Amino acid sequence: MRIALCIGCNAYDNLSTLRGAEEDARQMFEVLTDSGLGGYDKNASLLLLSPTLTEVRSALEKMLFSGTSLSDFTLFFAGHGGVAHDTLYLALRDTKLPSIAITGLAFADLAKAVVAAKPSQANFVLDACNSGGLGLDLPSILRQSLTGTAETTGVAALAAAAADEYAAEIPEGGAFTTALLRVLRGEEVLQSHKPYLDIPEIGANLRPILGEGNPQTVSTWVLNLQGPNRFSQNPNYSGDPTVHPDMSVAALGNRFNLPKHQVTAIRRITLEVREHIEELEIAGLLERLTAELSPDQASILLSGLAEGVTEEARHSADQFAPGRILGVFVGQLLKLADRSDTAKRYLPDFLARSRDADLTALYALNDQLENHCFRLIAPESLADLFYLPLRVSDVLGRIGFLLLRTDLDPEDVSFLKSITKKLLDIYGNAIRAVSDEQAAPIAIFVSAAHQRGWVDESEEVIGRLYNDLTHASARVARHFLGGQQALRFLDERYELPGSFDDDIHQHPSDLATATLVLASLLKLDETVDRSMILLDHTSLNVLIPDEVSSLGNSGRVPGKNFGLTTGHGVWRCIDIRREWNESVRPLLLGAQIVNMETEHAALFSAMTLRDRVPWIVVARAFQPIENEQFTHIEVQ
Repeated sequence: MRIALCIGCNAYDNLSTLRGAEEDARQMFEVLTDSGLGGYDKNASLLLLSPTLTEVRSALEKMLFSGTSLSDFTLFFAGHGGVAHDTLYLALRDTKLPSIAITGLAFADLAKAVVAAKPSQANFVLDACNSGGLGLDLPSILRQSLTGTAETTGVAALAAAAADEYAAEIPEGGAFTTALLRVLRGEEVLQSHKPYLDIPEIGANLRPILGEGNPQTVSTWVLNLQGPNRFSQNPNYSGDPTVHPDMSVAALGNRFNLPKHQVTAIRRITLEVREHIEELEIAGLLERLTAELSPDQASILLSGLAEGVTEEARHSADQFAPGRILGVFVGQLLKLADRSDTAKRYLPDFLARSRDADLTALYALNDQLENHCFRLIAPESLADLFYLPLRVSDVLGRIGFLLLRTDLDPEDVSFLKSITKKLLDIYGNAIRAVSDEQAAPIAIFVSAAHQRGWVDESEEVIGRLYNDLTHASARVARHFLGGQQALRFLDERYELPGSFDDDIHQHPSDLATATLVLASLLKLDETVDRSMILLDHTSLNVLIPDEVSSLGNSGRVPGKNFGLTTGHGVWRCIDIRREWNESVRPLLLGAQIVNMETEHAALFSAMTLRDRVPWIVVARAFQPIENEQFTHIEVQ
C-alpha cells in the first residue's frame, strides 16, 4: 500500500504565522492521493493542518504501525524549520524555539520511526527554511541497523532550501511547493520515457523551474535505494505503462541477494501472468526463493514480489488473475504466520486485497454478461466442453469465499446472489462433474451458500453435479490435464461399461467425494438414495490435514485420509452423514487452527492451488442434524 502524510503549519503558538503552508499541504494531499497522479491510497493517507507535536506522533504511530503492509510512505511538510545542535527540526504548532530539542520534531527521530516500520520506500519532502539541514542527520540512518540488510528501506529526501537558506513564499504558496505541484500535475515535462517520476530527477529539475532569481537551493538525497523510486506517476509518460513490474520484482530479488537464476525465473513468471497462470509452479518457486531466508525476511520478500506480480496480472484478459496471484502469496504467508509477526501482520491486508480483487472482477464479469451472456465461453473451442465447467466452478468458488467473509456490505451480498442466479440461468447446463479441480471451489461455494440460507442455489449446483456423476459412472478427470488428454477424456466420458484410465481419471476422486458428501449434508436423500447404486464401488476420500496452514504448500499436504466405498457399508445419504458426523467432522474441527483469519487464508489458498480440498469449510457450515437416528444395515 502507498500512503502519504501531508502536514501544513500556518498557526504557531510561539513562532511567527505563515500564510500558505496549510494550502500547500492541501494541494499536495490532493495530488498525491489522485489515482492518476500520485497513486497513494486516499483512505489510508492523512492531511494535518497546524497540528501539535503530539498529534503528529500519534498520526505516525497509527499510519506506520497498524499492521498494514506498506510499499511506499511519503511525508510532506510545509512550515517553519531550523537547524539546532547539528540536527534539523520541523516546527509544529506548539514548538518553542528555546526548547526546540524537546518541542520540535527532529528529522533524525522521524526518519528512524519511518524506517522502523519497514516500508519498501520512504520519501521525505520538506518545504521549510534550512530544510537541507537534514543532511546533518544522515549518519543516524546510515547505520547497519537501518540500512544495508535484506529488510532495508529505500530512503529519498527532497528539501526546499539549503541548511543556511530561507524557503521563499510567493502569493500562490511556498515557491518550492508551487513548482513541485506543476511537475506532479504534468504542467512541467521532466521526461516521457518512464511511467514514474522519482525524487532524484525531480530535484535535479526543480531549481530551473523555481527561477534564476530565487536564492534557495533545492537539495536531494537518496540512501540505499533498492529498485526504482516511484514517488509519483508521470502524467507525460508516452509509453506502455504496464511494462515495468518485471523489473521491479527483479530489483527486489537482487536486493535479497537471490541467485541470478531465481531472479530470472520470477521475472519470467511475472511477464507470463498476462497470458496464463500456473499457480502451483509459482508457489513452488516462491518456496525455493524463501527457503534460505528467515521467516521475517521471507515475509518481506513475498510482500514485495506480490506487488509486482499482481500489478502485471491486472493487465491479463482474465479479470480474476489478480485474485489468483494473491491466493498463491496468501498460501505462502500462511505457512509463515505462526513463526513471523511480519507475516501475521501482512496476512489480513492480503486477504482484504484478495476480497477487493475478486469483487472487482465479479462486477466486471456481471457487466460483460449483460452485454454478452456467453462471455465465459471461448469462441470455436471444442476443448471448452471440458474447460467451461472448470471456469464456472471457479467463479462460484470465488463467490462462495466472499460470502464467508463478515466484512461484506449488504449491497455486495445482494449483488453476489444476483450474479449467482445469472450464472446458473446462463451456464446451468455447464455445471458438470468433469475434473477434480472443481472440488475445492464447489465445496466452498455450497458451504457458504448453505450458511447464507441459499437453499435453491446450493441444491441446484450439487443436484446437477450428482446427475452428471451418475451418467459418467463417477469417472472424473485428474488435475491439470492438457488439451489432448482433455479431448480424450471427453471422448470416453459416457462410454459404458465405464472403466478407469489412470492417465486421465482421478481415483478416488475429490469431486465425487465432495458431491456425495454435500448431497448427503444437504439432505437430498430422496434424489440420491434411489440412484446411488449407479455409483456402486465408488471410492470416496477425505484428507484431514495435520495443520490447516499446510493447505498453502505447493507439494503434498501432510495429514490422514479417511476413506469410504459405496456399496460397502454406504448405501444411502444417511450412511454418509453418519460417517461424516461421527468420524470425519470431529477430526477436521480438531485440526490446528489459530483463528478464523488463518482458516480463511487456508480456504483461499486451497481454492487457488486447485489440487486439495479445504474440508474444514464443510465441517464448519453443516451442523449435525439433531436427534438423527443412524442405523447400520447388514447386507446378506
